[in-house]
Amino acid sequence: MALTTDKRFDQRATVDTATFYNAAGEARVNIEGIVEVSGVSDINVDNTTVNTGGGYVGKSADGTDADFTVAYASPTTLTLSSYPAGISGFSATDIETVRHIDDATGLVTATYSRDDAAMSITTNTLTITGAVFTAADYFVIQTNVPRASSAGASGAGGGSIVYTNAAGDFTAVANNATKTVTITGLPFTLDDIHVVGGTIIKISTDGTTLTLAPTTTTVAAGVITYTGIDDFVTTDTVYVTLIGPDKWYDNALDNALVNVQNPNYAHYTDTEILINEADLGITDTATGTDTNTLTDTNHTIATIDFDAEQVAVGYEAYSEGEDTAATVNSITDGDNIETDAIVDWTGDVYWLPECKRFEIPMEGYRFLSIHAKLVTGDVNNVAYMKLYATNNVLADTTDDTDWVDVSTSVLGAAQISATNTTTEGIYFVDTSTIALKFMIKIVGEVMDGGAAAAADNDFDVYIRKGY
Repeated sequence: MALTTDKRFDQRATVDTATFYNAAGEARVNIEGIVEVSGVSDINVDNTTVNTGGGYVGKSADGTDADFTVAYASPTTLTLSSYPAGISGFSATDIETVRHIDDATGLVTATYSRDDAAMSITTNTLTITGAVFTAADYFVIQTNVPRASSAGASGAGGGSIVYTNAAGDFTAVANNATKTVTITGLPFTLDDIHVVGGTIIKISTDGTTLTLAPTTTTVAAGVITYTGIDDFVTTDTVYVTLIGPDKWYDNALDNALVNVQNPNYAHYTDTEILINEADLGITDTATGTDTNTLTDTNHTIATIDFDAEQVAVGYEAYSEGEDTAATVNSITDGDNIETDAIVDWTGDVYWLPECKRFEIPMEGYRFLSIHAKLVTGDVNNVAYMKLYATNNVLADTTDDTDWVDVSTSVLGAAQISATNTTTEGIYFVDTSTIALKFMIKIVGEVMDGGAAAAADNDFDVYIRKGY
């Protein structure tokens, strides 16, 4: 709005104190707002009153996942094309803002709003009075035409175009001693055009928040590089907001594939190293004379408690002196291990099958993938792995009590094993499940044939969960 006429108004002391008079004696009543601003010839009041958050968005061809395409035509005109299903074109009243972005610097050169710029459209060509476009730059157009919320003339759409790591849409990590932020987990390819319309907020260790105002931003391989800001430090946290494609569309804008408000691609955990163990097997010296009992009265390893948390029932114990093996049947009183019949192992060094258990919480998750690798270095070592599930909150990793063996249904066998080899596979719980938790049990047997035994086994297990 421009003030083109200078008028000076004086209030005269009258009964009607709401009446003002100018220098010519003209009465002026109810004067509000700005009367005179000295030294300012033009005041632009930018008041975009229409909420365009759900409207169609057009971008230049080098931007990704736009609703329609915008191309330079002349210093004051842009060509609109590639409209979404159900849209044959736009009128001048459909356009709310046009953002002109400098290709060289990444800065916004100008934002043209319907509140202060005249616009017209003829045969898909948008003309903006006063614009100064250049062919190398790119553009973002915001319309007030709402996307349809379900199938219809305009197909799918209606989702938010705002992505933020505060809502878990993606992961943003500020890189120490740099001005860069690494973005992962987006369902679209990150480009400069998605960043310039967003914000970045830094939170320091003391809780201080600061909205950063970089001079330029560039994007390469998911890394945003800023200039004109301080380097990040290790303790900084960042909240990043990006402007991206409609969350109800897929990348090809094919609504037949995307009417999913909670898509699986956004709801998987990062890979977790659940197990990294080696050389399982418990060695001790027998002192008992019972033909099927091993005792711990001459324990040589103080950390062995002779309980089900460490000793695997149902697997083989082995005596070096006798060169014989016996299955462990039970553990009693935390002192005695009952086995199949054995020769007198008194004074002999023997090995017990050692086990370890690892819990996988599944509350809120429906899917699970398990990548397991079992390795043994000789024929005298055997490595085993089993899988259990439970809905009992009291079940823990001290033993198999309250757990249900699901090895056959998930692993395809009662257990997987490796003897003098490497066994590697990936196993899926790929049907929706609401199990409270899973448990993986690994066991190492050491049974050297007549020579001094040695544990030589490795277990590596990686998991991902989905919901």
